[in-house]
Amino acid sequence: MNKRVLLGGAAVVVIAVVVAGAQIFPRGDQTPDGLVTQADDNPFAGLDKVFIEEGPDLGLTEEQRKAEEDYLDLRLDRSDTSAVLPIEGARNEPYRTCEKVPELKSTVYNDRVSDEGFATRSIYDFVKYKHALDKRDCTCAGKVAPFQGVNLIKAELTEKEGEDWNRFKWGEHYQTEGRKIRDQVEAMCGGEF
Repeated sequence: MNKRVLLGGAAVVVIAVVVAGAQIFPRGDQTPDGLVTQADDNPFAGLDKVFIEEGPDLGLTEEQRKAEEDYLDLRLDRSDTSAVLPIEGARNEPYRTCEKVPELKSTVYNDRVSDEGFATRSIYDFVKYKHALDKRDCTCAGKVAPFQGVNLIKAELTEKEGEDWNRFKWGEHYQTEGRKIRDQVEAMCGGEF
């Protein structure tokens, strides 16, 4: 049995070396017959100009061009951030680089099937965006919020609507509100959350 395993492993290694060698050191011209290699042989050569061609110069200033790009931004859920003043010289640390609170490892938070998990994640997103905006802090200290805010909101919802409050409905509500605040935080910090 061991000899078969060793021989099989050796055969796999030899085949891999041969294939790699053929890729690194090809022999001769390897283009298949009938392959279009010249532009005059290509019936679609005219289309190349369409995709390579630069757009027309509209004579826009840099400010007008930026306004045009902002107008054409296709993200539909973006909220108005005109009232948010950017922090001059702020050091923006993306949230993805921050050390997270331990509660984010809980089974409830990571449950991708139940409405409870959805509501918990949506509420925490809202809490962390609001925390950064309220603190006016673009570092990890401002972006990583204590998890107790989630527990307080859940307790308020339970008190107001009972134990069987609609987790999906309120999860969507906090997700929408959180996105609005996230846009404000990104405008304040001058970069991604």
